[in-house]
Amino acid sequence: MKTPFVQPRFTGSRFDEHSLPVDVAKDLAAYQDLVVQLAKHLYLKDHPERQRVPKGFESSFELHLEKVDGGSAKPLLTAVASALTLDLGATSYFTQARDLITQCIASDAPPADFPRELLAYFNVVGRSLQEGEAMELPDTRSGSPAVLTPERRRALVLSADKVYDKQVELMG
Repeated sequence: MKTPFVQPRFTGSRFDEHSLPVDVAKDLAAYQDLVVQLAKHLYLKDHPERQRVPKGFESSFELHLEKVDGGSAKPLLTAVASALTLDLGATSYFTQARDLITQCIASDAPPADFPRELLAYFNVVGRSLQEGEAMELPDTRSGSPAVLTPERRRALVLSADKVYDKQVELMG
């Protein structure tokens, strides 16, 4: 089963041609990993009697790049869920995780229910963004997008950790 999941918007001069540089794919893959890890956390929080998520929970969900629309670059990521995802009732956990990530980016401080150890994922999510660029995630609660910039990414990582990774280009 395939359903639209999220359509981030990338802004900045590299995205003006309505195309997505290949190095941004790493950011999208890291975003998928963060969604899965946060969904696992939410599932275990709702089921305190369990030590682990059900078998196949992680592998039953993946994001596919469906297309890239104009308006800078807007890749449409669709969630491809297996029958196992539906059987487990896990779909809502992935949706909750998406919304919590967006809320985390949009708010001044990470929400209390966002696990601090998962903030380290922002060392990879958005890493390819350069100065003057941003990744906007639609926020269904407020209507305005949550904007991830290199500065916001740095603040999120440092709110939980003392180590921050930044991609740099050396010219000699």
